[in-house]
Amino acid sequence: MCKAFLEPGLDSVWYSIDSFEAIVAPFTKSRWRKEEFDHSLTYVGYEPSILFHIEGPLEPSDLERYTKYYAPRIREILIDLYPGVAMMSLETCEALSLATNHQSGNLSPLLRRFAWRTDFREVERIYGQRFIVDVAPYLALFMGGSTRSVTYKSWASRLPIEAGTIQSISANMTRLRDMVLQTRDSNLIHGILTSSSWNHLEKLVVETLSGADIPHAGSLPQLSNLHIM
Repeated sequence: MCKAFLEPGLDSVWYSIDSFEAIVAPFTKSRWRKEEFDHSLTYVGYEPSILFHIEGPLEPSDLERYTKYYAPRIREILIDLYPGVAMMSLETCEALSLATNHQSGNLSPLLRRFAWRTDFREVERIYGQRFIVDVAPYLALFMGGSTRSVTYKSWASRLPIEAGTIQSISANMTRLRDMVLQTRDSNLIHGILTSSSWNHLEKLVVETLSGADIPHAGSLPQLSNLHIM
């Protein structure tokens, strides 16, 4: 009887996660070190920001509990990256990538929706200028062939994500249907639009679109909804 309630309960709890703290939760606490950033004088009312650092290398066996019992239940990852939210350090991301043999989508293989929303200026102020650029490639560990909807939203004028990251992530989202790019960085939008054929994309929402990219967007075979904010 207890198992009959347990499985639906776990499905509900893990359906949508809004912090990377959930990813480290199934591991033994002794494997993690928490680094706190107290910015109460700058951001009044916010909790300290947290970086999770892995202690020692990760083996595939260390991930077995998470990948078997929890990762397949995740359908949404909705990260609002602002002061007070927990993040994984660069070495933690690298360790997870090595332990999963760099396989895209391995950490949430049935993910349907991914949203990454932040003011990168504030994140850089807390974690350093290169933090987002260095961590961004590892987002591919969460997005794969099952992903149907992606949102990138920045309250800054740009999203500091490099071309190689765009290509590595886009290449694995072969059946994406819905994409929102809320940024004024036209170069990033161009890079994303030209990084894949987007054969299944039905809806595209962008903050800006260059004259050169309008014909390209119009040529996407399944696109039926194009909205420029």
